[in-house]
Amino acid sequence: MTGRFPAVVIGLLLYFATSPAFGGPPAPPPGHPGAAPPRPLASDPSIHHKQRRKVLIIYSFSGQTPWEMRVRNALHQELDDLSATEGLDIFEECLDLARLRHPETEHYLFGKYRALSFNTVIADGGGACDFLSWHPSLFPGAARCYFANTAVQAPIAAGTAVYSAEVDSRVVLETIMAVLPEIRRIIVVADRTPNRRALINSVMENAARYGGRVRIVLWDDLSVAELYEKAALLTGDSAILYAGIFRDRLGEPQTPAMVGARLSARAPVPVFGIADTFLTGKVLGGYVVSSVKEGRLMGRVIAAGNRPLGLTQEELTASLTEYLFDDRQLKRWEISDGRLPKGSIILNRKTTLWDEYRWHILGVLALCALQTVLIVTMVTQRSLRRRAETQVQRQKDQLAHLTRVSLMGELSASFAHELKQPLAAIRINVQTAQSMLAGEPYHLPEVRAILAEIDGDNRRADEVIRRLRAFFTKGEHERKPCDLNALIQEMASMLASEASTRGVHLRLRLAPTLPSMVGDPVQIRQVVLNLMMNALESLQDAEQSPKRVVVTSEVEAGEVRVAVTDNGPGVAAGREEAIFTSFETTKKSGMGMGLTISRAIIEGHGGRLFASQVDTGGATFAFTLPLSAAGEKG
Repeated sequence: MTGRFPAVVIGLLLYFATSPAFGGPPAPPPGHPGAAPPRPLASDPSIHHKQRRKVLIIYSFSGQTPWEMRVRNALHQELDDLSATEGLDIFEECLDLARLRHPETEHYLFGKYRALSFNTVIADGGGACDFLSWHPSLFPGAARCYFANTAVQAPIAAGTAVYSAEVDSRVVLETIMAVLPEIRRIIVVADRTPNRRALINSVMENAARYGGRVRIVLWDDLSVAELYEKAALLTGDSAILYAGIFRDRLGEPQTPAMVGARLSARAPVPVFGIADTFLTGKVLGGYVVSSVKEGRLMGRVIAAGNRPLGLTQEELTASLTEYLFDDRQLKRWEISDGRLPKGSIILNRKTTLWDEYRWHILGVLALCALQTVLIVTMVTQRSLRRRAETQVQRQKDQLAHLTRVSLMGELSASFAHELKQPLAAIRINVQTAQSMLAGEPYHLPEVRAILAEIDGDNRRADEVIRRLRAFFTKGEHERKPCDLNALIQEMASMLASEASTRGVHLRLRLAPTLPSMVGDPVQIRQVVLNLMMNALESLQDAEQSPKRVVVTSEVEAGEVRVAVTDNGPGVAAGREEAIFTSFETTKKSGMGMGLTISRAIIEGHGGRLFASQVDTGGATFAFTLPLSAAGEKG
């Protein structure tokens, strides 16, 4: 911090004023009342049972430069992530080398920390590393660790752990040429501080390697004003490699990141850097040393407690460097991502919804596509199923119609007899009327009576034909309210002649207040007629006398129940369900489809059709329909 300079000066003055070596008063001898208490030895067991690990970090500059602040933040974040802060005390000092040419801080630090024994002393930056190397007597017994992205100028003592990226200048230059293949000149901007020289010398040594491709020019002896003015005159075939300026030609201290930002704003060409902190301004980027990575590596070293991490130089360089670019500058210079090295990190890119949630969106789209396929498949299957069901239903209707036709064939003699009676009566009445009209005088009242009888006989014949036509109706299903008792009575009238011929007493016992049903009248007629016809046929060879068929209707347990009971031989035990199987018949000329079709019709109306034995002999065939298919009595 800027406030550290007065503190350093005051500390030095106090030290010089009180030190006997510089004319200060002599220290009182041990045991004198004014003597300081004796300093406990590090080997004293009384201080070891509670001793905490102590680490001193010395920064090269003010501690407020972007690099040092990011190193500090990453260091503490790494220690928190590793849960390594327990029992650890971290001290920090800043040499402020950019503003103090020859800081006399050795005595100050010795006096400040003479009561402490550090486990580890860490130097951050080339200046701090040189300082510790030139003062080996400071902090005796402490392990020394150097972190620097430039070469250390002073001799390094044995046992010192050095964590340096050793940035390859060839990678730096080749990255620039890959991103800007059209450039012909690279301007290297730096100062003449000793720690910059190693990198600058490496860059210039590689200049000959690319002589046929680009020309490398060094600007290292300019004031910042001269630098900005000269950079503004560069042409479009050039690029700048900014290595950092801590002190310009005039000796003015500078903040490297701020100089880089102003240089990029004024130069009409892209500016590359060698440190990630330069990108906080307007520098394009490049192959850089990462302050965040250095801070995290420093945290790992502290957490390890002076144990070596076992990194090779290649692993160390990879852990401290990265390809880093600023998206704002990429857009400014119209540089596509395809030119950037593989694995490049792009800062300040405004991510779109697609960039941020790409896999989520793809997952949702895949799910929607899968759902669409499933829906289409289900709709197609449903359509095919409906088509198949329609076709099956059409075949069932055709089969039911054929069954009705077959049944009518069996009843043709009865229908002929039923039609013969009204037609014969009409013929006799017509002959009588003709005879009466041939004589004199006319008996008009008798003629009128005869005409009325003719009309009645005609109505009887018409009703027979109407019932036949209704029974033979073929077409689509049409469910509508119908009177179940009326349908039963209609079918009983149809079979009255047949029953009489067979010598069977047909009786109806119908509920007086049966609700009207919603159903297909043609299908209900077929079921009732089939059950009544089966009952008549079961009595054909029976010896019972009298032969009876009783049809009943009633409302029972929330259902409308219609039963046809006969006193014939009944159904064989255990065959109450088998008789409803297709092609299962007891008739000599039967097809075995009547009961199967009748059950399908009733079940299609939501009801049941079943058979049961009668205790006194005979069988009952009954069907039920739910009241939900019935309305109020109409």
